[in-house]
Order: sequence, then C-alpha cells, then structure tokens
Amino acid sequence: MMFYINCLVITVICVIILDIVKAWEGISSYISYIITKGKSKKSFELKPFSCSTCSQFWCNLLYMIFSNNFTILNLGYITLLTFLTPVIYELLVRLYDILIKIINFKK
Repeated sequence: MMFYINCLVITVICVIILDIVKAWEGISSYISYIITKGKSKKSFELKPFSCSTCSQFWCNLLYMIFSNNFTILNLGYITLLTFLTPVIYELLVRLYDILIKIINFKK
C-alpha cells in the first residue's frame, strides 16, 4: 500500500515542479544561455526532464525497480498515473484557486 502512495506523491511532486512552477523552462533557458554564450535564451527540450508525464514515469519506474516492487500490476499503476498526469495538474490548479479564494474571503 505504501508503494502506491509513494508513487502518487512522486507524481504530484513532478507535476508541481515541472508544470506549475515551470522549473525546467528556467533551467533549460539558462543552460542554453551558457552554451550559446549569451546569444540565445531559447529553452530546449530534453524529453525525460522537460514534461511531467515523462519525468514522473521514469522516476516512478526507477523507484519501483530500486524498491524491489517490479510487477506487472505496479507497472500498470505507474502507467495509469502517467495517463492521469493532466488530470492531476488540473486538480492542483483548482485546489490552488480555491485556497486563494478562501484566503481572500477572510480579508
């Protein structure tokens, strides 16, 4: 049971870091700026790290392998979480909006 909760937490963390905070865009534009010596700030894509769908799949797969939980059922669960990444993103954005409205309502 703990494995499933940990995989869900990994997915939520990947969605927050890559989709909501958009950390990869800042990192990749900085790397591009360094590589081109200041001529371009255009961000580039490095597929395992640039989108939350790919990133959470590979992080969860590595977690599954290193925790000795590699089964077809667990792989299916990780694949389901991969499929649900956009839904999790929308839920987090809606939760954020609700919290902002609650905070502003008290003022």
